[in-house]
Amino acid sequence: MKLPIYVVYDDAANALFAARALRESELPLQDSPTVVHSVDQGHILYRDSRARAGAALGGIVTGLLVALVMGIAAAAGGIALPVSLAALIGLTAGGAYGVLLGALAGSTEPSPRMRTLRACLEGNRRAAVSATVDSPAEAERAREILMRSPGATVAV
Repeated sequence: MKLPIYVVYDDAANALFAARALRESELPLQDSPTVVHSVDQGHILYRDSRARAGAALGGIVTGLLVALVMGIAAAAGGIALPVSLAALIGLTAGGAYGVLLGALAGSTEPSPRMRTLRACLEGNRRAAVSATVDSPAEAERAREILMRSPGATVAV
């Protein structure tokens, strides 16, 4: 399981110092710590977006709506299928379509965590260190290392 960590610093020099400290620690990291100066809407990672929630909601709503329409059409005689089969086909096709549309729509919406990080980075010369670890224990240890560095203001 990949767990991203973000710690905000009052300036880029402190963030670079903290990234170096984390890199030199014995902690196994998924990737090298990165200094981030802003959260750009075009660079939201999938894990930091609302794509999963969008896919779930889109699949459920669209699937049920299409199942209802197909069931009514079959009951009225507009489709030469039994009502239950028409509703099942509508649920499956509508659900698949809704998952795709919902994931696409949700991928452009930042998660609450990204909104918080964006708000923390607004200001003069602020920067954050981003790192990815495997377990909650490693995440806590990395957060401790980063928060000990000078200029650390908040862990997101």
